[in-house]
Amino acid sequence: MKTTLGKIAGAAAIINENKEILLLQRSFASKRAPGKWTFPAGGIEPEDESVEHCVIREVKEETNLDFHVTGKFNFYDFISNNKRYYSLVHLGTYSGELKIDNESEDAKFFSYNETQNLEIAFAYKTVLDDLYNAGLIV
Repeated sequence: MKTTLGKIAGAAAIINENKEILLLQRSFASKRAPGKWTFPAGGIEPEDESVEHCVIREVKEETNLDFHVTGKFNFYDFISNNKRYYSLVHLGTYSGELKIDNESEDAKFFSYNETQNLEIAFAYKTVLDDLYNAGLIV
């Protein structure tokens, strides 16, 4: 089956001082991957100056956290509903009080081992494996 181009997205690997990763549980009403866990992420909008700007905006919208990009981790692609998506995962620091928006059911910091029992959306299982293998999460 032929795939078409989906959005280019930015994602944030938000890691706390215990080397745990923040994941959001998507709304059960979501059209794509309802109830599955994902990184704070979203597609680039016309007003975004860059993928980095997109990540900062999406983190604020989805978690209420201020995200400060310190670097790019890796570039991933995946297919969902016959569309190919590209996601650039960013590393950074964060501040503020975690508060989710209506696109999520829950948000929590997880150890790598805890993520193994979760339903992870899109290519983020691979991202978790890569972060663990790089020693960034435990």
